[in-house]
Amino acid sequence: MHTLRIGTDILGKIITRAATITGEYLAPYRTEHFRDAVERRLRALDLSSYEAYLTHLERDEDEAYAMLNEAFVGVTGFFRDAQAFDALSEHLTRRFCQHPSPLRAYVAACSTGQEALSIFILLERLRQAMGLPEPAPLVATDINPHAIETACEGVYTADQLRGLSSSLRHQFFEPHPRGCRLLPRYRRRIRYQVSDVLRERPPGRFELICCRNLLIYLQPRAQLHLLNSLHNALRPGGLLFLGAYESAAPLPALFALVDADHSIYARRP
Repeated sequence: MHTLRIGTDILGKIITRAATITGEYLAPYRTEHFRDAVERRLRALDLSSYEAYLTHLERDEDEAYAMLNEAFVGVTGFFRDAQAFDALSEHLTRRFCQHPSPLRAYVAACSTGQEALSIFILLERLRQAMGLPEPAPLVATDINPHAIETACEGVYTADQLRGLSSSLRHQFFEPHPRGCRLLPRYRRRIRYQVSDVLRERPPGRFELICCRNLLIYLQPRAQLHLLNSLHNALRPGGLLFLGAYESAAPLPALFALVDADHSIYARRP
């Protein structure tokens, strides 16, 4: 993946400069991924062109961090695409019935934590229903330190919690001046860390990996690199849960299709 290159047009020059300033490896991402972030920064700074923005970036290196923060704060929410989570729950229920033991789970590109918490809540409810012991902490990573800071705090507004039923809010959260906060006994069981999953190996071996809506932002070669990395981090038979418009089909020797409608795959031995 080290042979990937950033384009040489004006947007490519902006991305290259931001990468040089911050030290982040941005070549794997599609150039279009950064376009919206740059457009938002143009409006915020009242600049009229990409050329003007590049000049500003050359003069103010802090702007590179502001732009990347815009680019890597993902659109997220609790149980986004609820039908996909229902399908995952059904597959995991069958797994627990066949192998009644807790599993290790990893959430890549977790943003501010809602998706990681969705996976955690799903697994915890299944665990409690089946009387299983507590598993190892769920691991969740993201490239954006600001997002990880928010995830670690575990505080969400009423608007952010709208996707959760009142019963789930009462079971997993407590009142907080800014909304609700994940209960301490659950915060202890989620390990958030800043990590670039494209440059660093996933932190362990897992029976479930959730990596939703990252592949769509990557160049094809980077997609294959990431899928190979996730395959290596899954135990044989472990499940890979992707986003609605993502697929592991380019690597049929590594992943078996489990649920085509909801982008769920299993690691081949």
